[in-house]
Amino acid sequence: MLAEKHSFRTGPRIGPDASYKFNVFGDMGILPAATPIANEMVKEAKNGSSFLFHNGDLGYGLGYLHVWEQWQNLIEPFVTLMPHMVGVGNHEYDHAFGGKNDPSGAPGNGFHPWWAGPNEYGNDSYGECGVPTNMRFHMPDNGNSVFWYSFNYGSMHLIMMSTEHDFTKGSPQYQWLQKDLADIDRSVTPWVVIGGHRPMYTSQQIIGDYMISIGMRHYFEDLLLQYKVDMAFWAHYHSYERTCQVNNTICQKGAPIHIVVGTAGKELDTEPHWKFSWSEFYMNAYGYGRVTVHDRHSLLWEWIK
Repeated sequence: MLAEKHSFRTGPRIGPDASYKFNVFGDMGILPAATPIANEMVKEAKNGSSFLFHNGDLGYGLGYLHVWEQWQNLIEPFVTLMPHMVGVGNHEYDHAFGGKNDPSGAPGNGFHPWWAGPNEYGNDSYGECGVPTNMRFHMPDNGNSVFWYSFNYGSMHLIMMSTEHDFTKGSPQYQWLQKDLADIDRSVTPWVVIGGHRPMYTSQQIIGDYMISIGMRHYFEDLLLQYKVDMAFWAHYHSYERTCQVNNTICQKGAPIHIVVGTAGKELDTEPHWKFSWSEFYMNAYGYGRVTVHDRHSLLWEWIK
């Protein structure tokens, strides 16, 4: 049996004035709501979208290979048209035992910080420990496989980190992130974007996850300000939220804009939101993100509901 023929377009020359667009989302799965998103991604790819930045909670395989197959059948029509840049979420990686099989090389049984609370960083991958994700996807090799890495596209430097691994000061991921940010040549890639699964900023009233966002701000938000990161994309919450340019919970010119876009098909969250001054817009609805880069001075962010 012959495989189908597919084609895609390679990226533009790396440089400060390249123009292009790409899509962003997290938390997809195989529920009925994921199908319209997949259909929209086919349209996006055919209309010139360059790649998908998918920051965790991919197909929710949870140890069932047939679920992985269902999800990859769902996404095949668009991932054969544009690159699919993935990161890990709690449902790909988190485990409380079986650490010897962890392909990321993390010690023990993964990341379990005391300040996250007893119900966070549990066994959300149902024993996968990142193994299927690591075997099915091959990302740039300048970090730690599919777990954290970076790449240049056009005028942008993009970083995919793992919020499921240790990101505290001195950890391997922190040291890598700091060096990666320090090595960026802004004359070549003036735009800098970071992504990960759990959000650094969220106003949704889920206490355990909110404590993790505080921990993220405590341990590495200073790097985002120091190296002038432009935007940060997160997921985990099945809702959409956009902040002002914010640092240490204060709107501040020159700080990153944080965007939560975990709206690609999993059940929507229903919890209310706190009224924080840094939160500019939120909605519990399905959708996906689109970034259109015009040149070194201008880009457009859109969330399509």
